[in-house]
Amino acid sequence: MAEPILTFDHVTFGHDGRPVSRNVNFTLHEGDCLCVIGGSGSGRSTVLRLMLGTEVPMEGSVVYAPGVTKNDIGCLPQVRDAHMSTTVRDVVMAGCLRRGRLPFFTKHDRQIASERLHLVGIADIEKRKFSELSGGMQQKVLLARALCAAKKLLLLDDPVHGLDKGSSDEMYDLIETICMVGMPVVMVSDDATAVFRLATHILHLASADEPRFFGTKEEYLRTYEGKLFEAGVIV
Repeated sequence: MAEPILTFDHVTFGHDGRPVSRNVNFTLHEGDCLCVIGGSGSGRSTVLRLMLGTEVPMEGSVVYAPGVTKNDIGCLPQVRDAHMSTTVRDVVMAGCLRRGRLPFFTKHDRQIASERLHLVGIADIEKRKFSELSGGMQQKVLLARALCAAKKLLLLDDPVHGLDKGSSDEMYDLIETICMVGMPVVMVSDDATAVFRLATHILHLASADEPRFFGTKEEYLRTYEGKLFEAGVIV
């Protein structure tokens, strides 16, 4: 049986004392690809911040499994700094700092960065300036950086935000590869096609209410039969 990574135990979260989602319960295991879906204001991105420990619940708790800490988590945020003047390799190497090391890099760090550059398919541009790349290529670089930090878990907040269809398709191909090698992934998305391609489990949040659903993709499809979708977008 797959090992647990973390658990949401009766978690309620929100902003300025106002709950956004209540009584969220689930356990994430090794090998899971959990897609977090829901309408605007339902708190999808907040779920990622709770996992990272940059936000705390109003009620309940986020419990890491033994041997797992927030420093074992890599995150690809929705907003990116497109103007970084450093090289691709330097951007990717920065992900190793998330692993709790001192601000210098070891031989092992450099090896990890090289492996992630090759996994994402950007080793041939490692000396180029990040700011000179297209949006799609920049997102690949940031994915490689997140993977350097991700010892136990990878978080993706709308990973194709601002990308054209071709770049989005490439990004989803990469995420599928990452899932296939066993890295647990939590992805926020409103792209129904991508969710049902990649997810093993789905958390469907409802604003200011308990979640509509948590369970496997197959259970979700049997429960809702597409009734919560409009034009391929999750609502």
